[in-house]
Amino acid sequence: MSPYANALKSGRRLRSFAAGRSPFARNLILADAVQSTRDISRDPTQRWTVRLENGKTIDALDVQWEFHQLAQKYLHNSSAETNWLLETGDSFSKR
Repeated sequence: MSPYANALKSGRRLRSFAAGRSPFARNLILADAVQSTRDISRDPTQRWTVRLENGKTIDALDVQWEFHQLAQKYLHNSSAETNWLLETGDSFSKR
């Protein structure tokens, strides 16, 4: 597998770990993850808005950035691979 495919798998694990470590992450739980994925993939306007379990809506990219910040806070310097993943995420600019 490519390094980026492995990084994506590791990144998902980091997101799960960060979500379990922060009370704030509980506010980012999707109301229906399967439906949200379908809606995002079929949205030609690229608004990518998702509904959260608490009834609020948020931009799907903002959810990803929030998880990235949580991972930075709780996981930075936990391993070389983790630091590489977090730094790679930092290299992408927010739209």
